[in-house]
Amino acid sequence: MVRRRGPVTLVFAAALAAIFFVMPAPPADASMSQVTIVQDDARLDANPAATLNRLRLIGAQAVRVSVAWSSIAPMPKARRAPAHFDATNPAAYPASHWRLWDAIVTEAQRDGITVDFDLMGGAPQWALGPGRPAGNSNPNWEPSPTDYGQFVRAIGTRYSGSYIPAGRSSPLPRVNFWSIWNEPDYGPSLAPQGVPGDLSVENSPRMYRNLVGAAWNGLRASDHGPSTDTILFGELAPRGQTVFGVFSGMTPLAFLRALYCVNAGYRELRGFAAKIRGCPATAAGSRRFRAENPALFSASGVADHPYMRWYPPNREPNPDPTNHLSTRDYSTLGTLGNLTKALDRLVAVYGAQTHLPIYDTEFGYITSPPKHSPDPSNRTVRYLSPAIAAAYMNQAEYMSWRNPR
Repeated sequence: MVRRRGPVTLVFAAALAAIFFVMPAPPADASMSQVTIVQDDARLDANPAATLNRLRLIGAQAVRVSVAWSSIAPMPKARRAPAHFDATNPAAYPASHWRLWDAIVTEAQRDGITVDFDLMGGAPQWALGPGRPAGNSNPNWEPSPTDYGQFVRAIGTRYSGSYIPAGRSSPLPRVNFWSIWNEPDYGPSLAPQGVPGDLSVENSPRMYRNLVGAAWNGLRASDHGPSTDTILFGELAPRGQTVFGVFSGMTPLAFLRALYCVNAGYRELRGFAAKIRGCPATAAGSRRFRAENPALFSASGVADHPYMRWYPPNREPNPDPTNHLSTRDYSTLGTLGNLTKALDRLVAVYGAQTHLPIYDTEFGYITSPPKHSPDPSNRTVRYLSPAIAAAYMNQAEYMSWRNPR
């Protein structure tokens, strides 16, 4: 089993500003160490130095940073990439597009804070696939895995610890914590969720499998790997629909089964059912699956966003009173056992004995105040008082500390 540094406290601030995340505890017993990861993109982007200094003062050990591909890509609104653009070369990108990220990693190093880069969409327009509905501006429609992998290689090179950009006399700091995309089981983050022409068939897992493979290769080519870095995939939304269509969400375990090319009974897909999902259709192809998809078996862990809405962290109502679905394919904190069992079964299909650690990289509760409860636009949606939210967060932290994964 892969062992990590210990659990991390999870908190989502009332003003939706900061998140502290759970990371896996060592197996058999709870860890005595904790790593605190905070996310506050709005304040961090506006003033990296002041925000990181404040995070240091409150005890943060790491900061999670959302890095949108289009924020660095040249001509992100153009239909074609610039002529002769070498997307693997950091110097080929506009210097101004790196300025924020350079500042964040430099200031974080001064403050002794680890940087976790979540390399997410939206994609530049020139990297999107065809077929997006007219009038729709979704920036994550069939993103090119080749282009994404080249971008990942460029950012991995820039923050390899040995890259000296123009205007500097010393290398930029190294980033050694990475996550691949964000909530790929959710339509606004990756679309179409279903196969065009048959929206009942999973499509986003095929796209994500290709994105993960490309990102893995890009990181490896820029001197980042699981022996030196933390590399996560997943970043799963914890709920979804069984009818996911184009822009809705897919239940996370259904997404993972299609990602690993198995059916609901955890048997390898075959024939047309495999081909339409971008999976090997033969036994010989399945025997190559593990070698052809190393990230799915060798990554540092799987990232999950196990939000509990307004429920206590150990009580997920079943069936879900909002979606009216069984929660067996959910990955909320209250159903986290679903995810651990599913991951073990998925890798075992291909002969692996890995127990992939689970990183809860987003979690929290929305409070009233500042929100109003119940929500004026949907009176079934409730928000918690700050006191109750704090109690639930303490309970969530304890549950995560006790979980060996």
